[in-house]
Amino acid sequence: MNKTTYLPSKATVLSICLALNLSLNETQEMLNIVGYSLSDKMITDKIISWCIVHHEYDINNFIYEKTDKSYFI
Repeated sequence: MNKTTYLPSKATVLSICLALNLSLNETQEMLNIVGYSLSDKMITDKIISWCIVHHEYDINNFIYEKTDKSYFI
């Protein structure tokens, strides 16, 4: 198989993890594979982690309420 230089964005990887209904640990593993992680210092990452643990999947609205920005477009 040919190697590719394609690197999905963090939001793309998270979207896949959410679609697969992965746990927080599984999501962290998937992010680590492509060089990302969920940080305890970033509000958006904290919200995403909380939502995954609590099975709340309206994540974009939670993020928008706290930051006035959309994370997933």
